Amino acid sequence: MYTKKIKKLEKKLGKIDLILSNFTSTRPFLSKRLEKNTYYWLHFDYKNSLENKKKQSKKEFIKFKKKLYKKHTDKNIICVSRGAEETLLNYIQAKPSSSQVIYNPFDINQIRSLARASNPEIPSKPYILHPARFDIAQKRHDILFQAFSQLKTNHLLVLLTKESEKLTALIKEYKLSDRVIVSGFQHNPYPWFKQANLTVLSSDWEGLPSVIIESLAVGTPVVSTDCPSGPREILTEELSQWLTPIRDPESLAQKIAKALESNIQIQSTAITPFSDKEILKQYIQLTQPITS
Repeated sequence: MYTKKIKKLEKKLGKIDLILSNFTSTRPFLSKRLEKNTYYWLHFDYKNSLENKKKQSKKEFIKFKKKLYKKHTDKNIICVSRGAEETLLNYIQAKPSSSQVIYNPFDINQIRSLARASNPEIPSKPYILHPARFDIAQKRHDILFQAFSQLKTNHLLVLLTKESEKLTALIKEYKLSDRVIVSGFQHNPYPWFKQANLTVLSSDWEGLPSVIIESLAVGTPVVSTDCPSGPREILTEELSQWLTPIRDPESLAQKIAKALESNIQIQSTAITPFSDKEILKQYIQLTQPITS
């Protein structure tokens, strides 16, 4: 069925120069001729998943690693970050036909435009923003709350996530009920980013954390754990000082306190590598024939 559809598309539009796939399972209905023009996105850094498998069972670890090897070998792979690519090539030791890093594209002008919208629900008091779903294993709200409870500040902590019984219980456990606001899901989160004094990420792992880029785009500084992967690829040069070790609430608290006292300037060059215009150039380049 899909083969016929592709042939119809070619008849209508002409030669297909580039195929982009979010999945690695589309290969069976592609001809060998089109396979060389097909690129598969790798949106994840598998390092943490592999480490967890290793802790659980050596047999399951080897099985999972072999599965990932097979899944990505002999294909053109686009990695979402350098960290994801490093894990693919050096840890999994996959043998892709080609591998390169192309970051997710961001419409910086649109983000800034949306950030100017008014929202009466945004607190009038100074606040720190944590824009992440409630997921203890990855986002580490427990580490965030431990760090925040150490801060001597009048800032509120605003969580851009849905309310839940487990989240409410965790907030109470750290005696932060009067200092934390759970805002729920926001269709337009950018005014919340813009009006925050600081954005904080406390994750154990990421792929390429969009929230860091979005925060920088509206001029709000970021303190983030130096987790695999992505944060150190975004917070570079002067901004790299705001990276902190994972699972270290004391260090996270110190960085947050220092950031709140600092006049952090976000240069436009910090987000240029992630702009849609720059990323589009890289995708167009994939359609060009390779010359020796």
